[in-house]
Amino acid sequence: MSELIRSICENLLASTRDNDYSGQDPFDGLNSHFFKPLPRLKQGLFGLAWIQFHKRSIFNLRPLFAVPAGRNPKGIGLFILGLL
Repeated sequence: MSELIRSICENLLASTRDNDYSGQDPFDGLNSHFFKPLPRLKQGLFGLAWIQFHKRSIFNLRPLFAVPAGRNPKGIGLFILGLL
């Protein structure tokens, strides 16, 4: 493995460790803190539109709408496979 690829991999792994393997998911819009007072808004057409709004937006609006970064089980599994 070339030194460039090795350094990129080490930097990527260090960055993900610093973030505790947490990040953003295309479908995490419903985790917004704005839904705590009105959880029923997550259901139905409004919830579906909210997910698609966050998924398809060209700008990252998650910090604006208080969507926390979380761990994705599939992402953790991929990191484990990559480290093996």
